[in-house]
Amino acid sequence: DDRVKVIHKKNGGVSSARNLGVKNANGDYIGFVDSDDLIDPNMYELMYLKAQRTDADVVFCQCAEIKECEGLGENLIDYSQKRIPFIEWNPKLLKLEGKTISDSERMDLMAYSIGGIWSGLWKKELICKNNVFFPEHLRYEDNYWMTLIKCYVSKVSFVSQNLYLYRKNENSTVNSRNKMYHYDRIEIENKLLKELKNRNQYLKYYIAIEYIFTYRYVLNTCYTFLVKFDNPPTSKILELTRELGEEFPKWWKNKYYHELTSTKRKIINMLMVRFPKIVTKIYQLKGH
Repeated sequence: DDRVKVIHKKNGGVSSARNLGVKNANGDYIGFVDSDDLIDPNMYELMYLKAQRTDADVVFCQCAEIKECEGLGENLIDYSQKRIPFIEWNPKLLKLEGKTISDSERMDLMAYSIGGIWSGLWKKELICKNNVFFPEHLRYEDNYWMTLIKCYVSKVSFVSQNLYLYRKNENSTVNSRNKMYHYDRIEIENKLLKELKNRNQYLKYYIAIEYIFTYRYVLNTCYTFLVKFDNPPTSKILELTRELGEEFPKWWKNKYYHELTSTKRKIINMLMVRFPKIVTKIYQLKGH
């Protein structure tokens, strides 16, 4: 099929491959599939038709998680629909269906969980016109790209079927232990904050960015350090909690944080921020 283009290049990591693929694509829409995952055979047809009907900048589908040995050799259409989506979409997201969204609604799109970059079918023009590409030679690049690209989405649509099957791999980047690339979370989020400020998006979407930085960057990175290192880097955890207070001094009052965080987690988070050394020691003594 002459629509298929194979590009041979030196291995430069996933960001390098994605950037090159986007720049060489001839189609109007871009989809991303990780090499160890599976998709429903009808995935892109259904999403493309929805994009055409609604003129959406991005169409999201539901995703299901599968184990390493699952899904192969099976009828993927039947198999995918029997799975339970691993993210329950917030009703406020679904209210954005097919409409031109406001800045306030765009913050909902940024803050509420929706899936990874692979769960979307993206207009190529959206990516290239706004020059939103993946930072190379860093892990956790999805965190950077997803937040930045959503700043420019005007229309969004949804396909509620499980079309993408995300394979849970214990040896993946996210799950591996004692790896120095977990520190990339710090660099990638600081890079994102700087880029948002340079593009004059920081104040425009401050509430969503405050929540994303609080939840995904500082708190999730602290917990990553606690559970992914045999000897958690206390100095880094201290640095992160200090940065949170400096960048967002009233982070605990954020409306998304209040809505989406359980009372138990709020207590643990506050202890983490106020007494990081003690919490780190407790995690070490309990063996994570």
